[in-house]
Amino acid sequence: MIMNTQLLSQFISPYTGRMYGRHVTGLCLHMQRRVAREVRIAKLIGYLPFMNKPVKYLEDPMLFNPFSRKTLTLFLIPCHT
Repeated sequence: MIMNTQLLSQFISPYTGRMYGRHVTGLCLHMQRRVAREVRIAKLIGYLPFMNKPVKYLEDPMLFNPFSRKTLTLFLIPCHT
């Protein structure tokens, strides 16, 4: 799995180079640790780059706002059958 950089890059933020947490990836604890180990090894070998960015870029942009009314209204609209 170390050589499959496309698969491993799905678990890494393109903005910061840091791994996404379990709440984002949806992996169980065992698989998250396994992917983290594989990413770490791939970075050490040189298959994946280390990204060193300025501190102001270390925060990922918000993918969506969970508190927006658009998100809430999708679940509040009753289904008419």
